[in-house]
Amino acid sequence: MRTCIGCRGKAPSDALVRLVALPPTSAQAEVHGVRGDHEDRTPGRSGTRVVLDPVRRLPGRGAHLHPDGACVERAVQRRAIPRALRLPGNVDLSEVIKWADRLTARTDRREELDMEAGHTR
Repeated sequence: MRTCIGCRGKAPSDALVRLVALPPTSAQAEVHGVRGDHEDRTPGRSGTRVVLDPVRRLPGRGAHLHPDGACVERAVQRRAIPRALRLPGNVDLSEVIKWADRLTARTDRREELDMEAGHTR
């Protein structure tokens, strides 16, 4: 059992999507002012991004969310994702937000098709 960081509800881990933080790549580190061959792997730098880990194999601390746009929105508003992953500073949540937008669009389209077919909920 895992806890969704959006709604705080408990669910089996296979019903939730795992999120992990990735450090900036060397190209991103160079853009953010780090020179040389070494990468800046300090969590919380503006290059740290949160990504989905659907197969649950990426290393590092994970956080879990229901595959529901409302849970993602709550988690982003409450700043629960960086807190759960223990990331100080700026964090790139763009991939998670895009994923939530696709989920919401899919749900909206499904409801639209149901209404066209005369179905009610």
